[in-house]
Parts: sequence; structure tokens; C-alpha cells
Amino acid sequence: MIFYNLLYFILLRKFHYLNYVLFASGILLYLLSKNGTGFQYLWGNYPEINPFAGPIGLYLGISAMLFFVINFLDLDKKSKRIKDFLIFAFILRSGIFVFQLCNPNDFKWEVLDLIYIQIALIAGILQYRKSPQTAKWYIIAYILLDISFLVSGSEHIGLLPSSICTVYSIYIGIILQFIFLSIGIGETVQETYRLKNDAQAKLIIEYKKTDELKEKINRELEKLVKERTQKLSDQYIEIQVQQEEIKSMNENLEELVKRRTNQLVARNKKIEEYSFSNSHLVRGPLARILGLTYLARLENNIDFTQLKLIEDNAKELDEIIKKMTRILEETESTVY
Repeated sequence: MIFYNLLYFILLRKFHYLNYVLFASGILLYLLSKNGTGFQYLWGNYPEINPFAGPIGLYLGISAMLFFVINFLDLDKKSKRIKDFLIFAFILRSGIFVFQLCNPNDFKWEVLDLIYIQIALIAGILQYRKSPQTAKWYIIAYILLDISFLVSGSEHIGLLPSSICTVYSIYIGIILQFIFLSIGIGETVQETYRLKNDAQAKLIIEYKKTDELKEKINRELEKLVKERTQKLSDQYIEIQVQQEEIKSMNENLEELVKRRTNQLVARNKKIEEYSFSNSHLVRGPLARILGLTYLARLENNIDFTQLKLIEDNAKELDEIIKKMTRILEETESTVY
């Protein structure tokens, strides 16, 4: 189990696997020191190690257990107060460890470490409502460990008979604890992969939705561009038609202006001819009449009354012709 979790730590870089490895290693060192196996097979040539192997193993195991609880139950995010309490417990245990190294045979420190195990169990129970799947096997593991301590204590004070199960109950409890913690860690790995797969599936769905949205936007843009292009094309055709109409109107207008100009020229020519006739052809005979009336006045035997009447009418006609000539001249100047 130690190498199994060490491999998981190397692959996944999750610190609760490393904490579990240190926890198991510390407890293993304590057990080897307690039952004499370590002295028999490992440090037999160094008997001075034996008094310190147990305290070191317990300190390493309990300290790693506290950090395992913090990382495994994700207390850094889910319960900052419990995390701070466990950190305080670690600092206190470190102080006790220093004192223990100085006085290795003064006190049975295993009894004190039972309190730390109960603290770890209580932390798991408090987190059960928030993460039941994670805390379930964790709580079972520590309950089994407590039961093993209870059985061992009962056998020690004589409440239970001595047998293989009662004598080695602590070892059995520690092994069962490791087994159930490994099951919990395995489920954590499965949950991690499940969450990862769910996240990947959601990401794929989001990618698909994004692609669909992109295609929808592209279709709408393409439709809008086509509509706009068609509208511009229709406007261009309309402008071309209007230009043709304007061109046709300009051509017709030029023709109309030309025709109207010719008409005005012809009219002005007639006006000039009439003006010429009025001022020269008509006034010539009238002038001669006035000249004759003047000569007749010089004769004594002419009827001056009738002559006066002819002269007055001739002058009146002369004034009318002059007036008409002025009107024609003004009309001609206005036209030009």
C-alpha cells in the first residue's frame, strides 16, 4: 500500500498520497520498534536506536496523519477552522516530540496519540455532510482503529481473554485502517477521473455549442450580406434607370430648348420686321401727309377746319405708331 500510494503521488502530484505514505511508514516504524522486529532484523547492531525509533515513528505517523486529514478532506477549502486547529495540534505534537526525545522512557506517549486519532476521526465526521463519498471510508477506517485500541485495552486489563485476535488487535486495526483508507483513496482517484471526464464532456459540449453558435452566426451574416448585396444591386439598377431617364430628359430638354430657341428667333425676326415696317414703311406715308398739311396751311384758299382735322388725326396716328415702336423695342430687349 505504501508503494501503491507513492506511485499515485508521483503520477498525480496529490499531497495526500505522500502524507499517507509517510503516515504508513511512521506507523510501520513504530510497530517494528514495539514488537522488536526492527531491532532483530534492521538495527540489531545499533541498540541505541531502539529507544528513539518508536517516538520518531509515532511523531512521523501522527504528523503525516494530521496533514493527510487536511489534504484528503480538502479542509483548506471546506473548513478553514478545522484546518487551523489541526495545524495547532501538529505544532503541539512537535513540541511534545522534542520533549519525548529528551525523555524517551518517562511516559507512555501512545496514550496521548490516541487523542490525535480521535481528533482525526471527529474531523472526518464533521466533514461527512459536506463530502459523504470522501469521508465515508475515512470514518470507517478510524472507527476500526478505535475498536482495535478498545479490544487491546480490554485484553490488557483482563476484560477480554488473550487470543491471537486480542493480542494483535492493534496490528489488525492498523492494517484494516490502511485497507479502508486505501479504498477511500481509490474512490477519490475514481472521483477525480470522473470529475475530469465530466469536465471534458462539458467542455466538448461547450465546444459543440460554440461551433453551432458560430455556424448560426455565419449563416445569419451570410444571409444578411446576401440581402444587403441584393439591396445594393437593386439600388444600383434603380440609379442606372434614373440616369437613363435623366439622360433622356436632358436630350429631350436640349431638343426642346433648341426648338424653343428657333421659335423665339423666328418670332424676334418677325417682331424686327414689324418694327421696321412700323417705324419706316408706315410712318413714311404719315410723314408725307403731315408735310402736305403743312404746305396746305401756306395756301389761303384751303379749308383750315378740315385740314386741322386731318392734321390732328395724322398726329394721333403718329403717336400710336411711336408707342407701338417703343413697346416692340422693349419686348425685343427683354427677349435678348
